[in-house]
Amino acid sequence: ALSIIRAAGYEPEVIDYLTTGWTRAQLLGLFAAANLTSRQALRETKSPAKDLGLLEPGVSDETILVA
Repeated sequence: ALSIIRAAGYEPEVIDYLTTGWTRAQLLGLFAAANLTSRQALRETKSPAKDLGLLEPGVSDETILVA
């Protein structure tokens, strides 16, 4: 995919999000663009969400976002 972008004359900035993580502003922007809440975007399987108690009904979107 990068070769296609570069062939079009662009040089993308590649960010390794597994290493650098996401900022609060980035997450909120992505969620807003996708029309999702933090809870809707939360990955429920193959993640620590259950162990952290984030799947419980009373957990707020803010708590999920901070986690």
